[in-house]
Amino acid sequence: MDYSQYYIQEFKTFISLQTSSVNTIKNYLSDLRLFFAYITEKHHQPIAPNTLPHLISSDFIAQYESFLLLNTPTATAKRWVSSLKKFF
Repeated sequence: MDYSQYYIQEFKTFISLQTSSVNTIKNYLSDLRLFFAYITEKHHQPIAPNTLPHLISSDFIAQYESFLLLNTPTATAKRWVSSLKKFF
């Protein structure tokens, strides 16, 4: 079972309590969706309570950041990683 929608909805609730900017919320959620897509497409891991905690390591996030820096502008990559820090 894929829990990505569950995590996205929970994060939306959490982030909505911290900011009233619709655009900021939209960006956080988009960034999280991209991270989940990276996990499922590149690492063939399901988004689930038993797999997600293993992906929170600093090594995995560094690997994701390296992937982003190779494929997106630096500012975009840093924003996406910042969104993950907020999520975790």
